[in-house]
Amino acid sequence: MQTAREKSGFKAYLPPKTAPHPERKYDQNRPTTTPNNGGVFILGTSRSCSKDGISVDTSVASGRSSFMADLLIFDSLARSDPRYGDSDLTDDIDAVSLLGLDMTEWRVKAVRPQNSDDDGFDVTNSAVALDSLTVVNPAEDGLNVTSSTVQIRRSLTVAMSPRISSDRELFDLKVDDGGARISINRRAYVDLRGYWGSVFDEVNLDSLDMPAPP
Repeated sequence: MQTAREKSGFKAYLPPKTAPHPERKYDQNRPTTTPNNGGVFILGTSRSCSKDGISVDTSVASGRSSFMADLLIFDSLARSDPRYGDSDLTDDIDAVSLLGLDMTEWRVKAVRPQNSDDDGFDVTNSAVALDSLTVVNPAEDGLNVTSSTVQIRRSLTVAMSPRISSDRELFDLKVDDGGARISINRRAYVDLRGYWGSVFDEVNLDSLDMPAPP
C-alpha cells in the first residue's frame, strides 16, 4: 500500500543523528554573566601567606613575580557562600585576590572588578599601588585588605548596591599578620557609595581634607 507522500513523489529526508560540534556545544571564550567561579588569584614572592587554599611560600620561591598592565577589567567573578553553610571546598571566593606581592612585582596601573559575587578586590600580605581602582556592584565588601598596604594615586571608586547585609562594607581591614592600610594620595578623586563599617569591624579615617563619617 502506497502512502500519499509516495504517490506524489515526495520523499522526506531526516539527517543522521550526530554529536554536536564541540565548539558549538560550549564556547569557552563566551563571557559569563553569572558569577559562580573561582575568581582570579595573583601571586607574588615577597611574603608567605595563604587564602582559600592558595598559598605563597617564599622559602621555595624561584625568581620574582612581575605583573604589568595599563588596565585589568574583571566581570562576573567569584562565588558566594552556599545557602546551607560552607566547607573547605565550597567556601566563598573573592573576585580578585592579590597574595604576597610588593611594589616591584605589581605594576598594574588600573583595576576594575565589577559584578562580583563576593568581595570585589582582596589584598593579603602585600604592598601595592594603583593609579585607579574601581569596584562596581560587589555582593559583599568593596575592598578586603589583610595585613597589607594599598596606595591609590589618582582615583578610587567603590559603588555598592543598596542591598543590606550584617557584614558588608566599603572597606574590610584585617590585621592577621600586621597592620592594614588604604592610602589615598591627596587631591585624588574619591567616590564611595556603600556602608561604613558594621558591628564586626571598625574603620579609622585619617584625612586632612575629608571629615570623618558620623
